[in-house]
Amino acid sequence: MAAPYDPSPDIVGFLQAVAWVLHRAPPIAEEVFDAAPAIPTESERQSADIRSLVRALRSGEVVAVSDIGVHRNRRVDRAYGKLRSFPIPPRYWDIEQILWAHGALFLSRHWEGVSKVVASQEVGLPRRFHELEGPAVWTHIRLPIAKLKELFPEPSPSSAPAEKLKQGGRPPKYKWPEFTAQLILLAEHDQLPERQAECERKMQAWCLEAWGEPTPSESQIREQVGAVYKALRDRGERGE
Repeated sequence: MAAPYDPSPDIVGFLQAVAWVLHRAPPIAEEVFDAAPAIPTESERQSADIRSLVRALRSGEVVAVSDIGVHRNRRVDRAYGKLRSFPIPPRYWDIEQILWAHGALFLSRHWEGVSKVVASQEVGLPRRFHELEGPAVWTHIRLPIAKLKELFPEPSPSSAPAEKLKQGGRPPKYKWPEFTAQLILLAEHDQLPERQAECERKMQAWCLEAWGEPTPSESQIREQVGAVYKALRDRGERGE
């Protein structure tokens, strides 16, 4: 559904801001972006650049404004009749509190907890707020693109050829023996998840912490983890 506002070229929605940080995707009209929004993957959400963005919002270096809505039935609805522009207090920014599918941010489970936020803007709670079933969220979040470009600038044209030569067009190489050793340690300490998908997510986070960016792709991690889980299944079938 198209956003109910028409931002100037200097303002972008939260998911557009994320697209800039991750891919330096040029900003477009919000109603056009909302027709086919770019939702970051799980691994992208844990990337160093996204963590830097959240830290900049948490520290107040980047200030976002937002409407207030209610999260219910797997959707986010605006709570007020018209678009509001509440500054989001930095304390609300936490990477675990972002509703990525909606580009929204958790605010409070109880609408009474919203009263202090709206009171600072001399606005009352929504009418019939007691009937709003679901937690309150910050929605239709907007950020200044100029500040994002300052913190996450585009690569300069002069540096691009050097980067290509440095990469040589080959995919990055990883120390897979270290990866396997970490899986063995998890197994020895009974910390290996029962589900392979959960283990893949755990190892994706380990790669980011141990090796930094760029991390292996999801398919590469699935291949490495899958080999270990297959060996464990085969061993169990043989009764060893």
